[in-house]
Amino acid sequence: ALERYRALNIQDSEPVLLSAWGLHCLLAGDGAGARQRTAQAQGSAAITDAGIGINESHHAQLISDCVLNWVLLGETATALRTYTDLGAPLLLQRFGDNSALRFAQALLMLALGRADLAAPALTRLRTLSAPQRALTHADLLQLQGNPADSAALWERHPDFGKAVPSVLVQCIWLPLLAVHAPPERALCEIDRLLPTMRAEQALGAVIPLLAAQALLLARAGRVGDAAIAGAACATLAPAHASLDGPLWVALACAEALSRCGVPARAQPLLDRAAALARDQAAMLPAEYRDSFVQRNPL
Repeated sequence: ALERYRALNIQDSEPVLLSAWGLHCLLAGDGAGARQRTAQAQGSAAITDAGIGINESHHAQLISDCVLNWVLLGETATALRTYTDLGAPLLLQRFGDNSALRFAQALLMLALGRADLAAPALTRLRTLSAPQRALTHADLLQLQGNPADSAALWERHPDFGKAVPSVLVQCIWLPLLAVHAPPERALCEIDRLLPTMRAEQALGAVIPLLAAQALLLARAGRVGDAAIAGAACATLAPAHASLDGPLWVALACAEALSRCGVPARAQPLLDRAAALARDQAAMLPAEYRDSFVQRNPL
């Protein structure tokens, strides 16, 4: 996936394309590449003359892309700093409303554990989003904030692939929502998507799908199959970035392997994720630190 995207011959002078490239690096499991391209995009945007550079709409999309990339990397403090430094609050005042900025705002507040501050952004995002598919970004973010509601999602949308046509969006949200779904339904969706991602060598998508698969199998009592999926996840995750971040992957994989009787297998993942969560909490402003720690109890 990364090599195909490189083949598009993106130029370093295009910040929006660089931030999109960063997301595709994440899809490929290339965390260093994702950080590099996202930082390059931010740097290019910061030094671009407003009169000759990207327009406000593109700038809003750049902010949204960069915030998404940092959140998926598990670097929430960096995402918050990016949102502020690239001028999202000022742009919201000038635009009045913008779907890309509202998405970034809602995603960021949920990552910080501030569902109360995410709620108004979600409301605005839902009114701004022309639903081109059964499930909009507002719906998916709402479910991330209250994942227990995903049980109703599976009742309303029996085919997740049709409800969310974008494969990239499916890869980001399916693992998070699948662990709250009826197990057999969720496992069918994972079994549909996982072989394709493996064939594409999209390790950033494979890792969270394996974590969700392992957890669902373990909860269903299929301990042997769960141990295989959990071990594969625990092997890949230390060396590659994940679309759903190291903390979520570590917690899901650890629960699965604990149910399989081998909790020590996931301990390196938990240790690494805990260190990242502590580092991020230390860098956050005081008004977000407690809520972040509650959301990320490691």
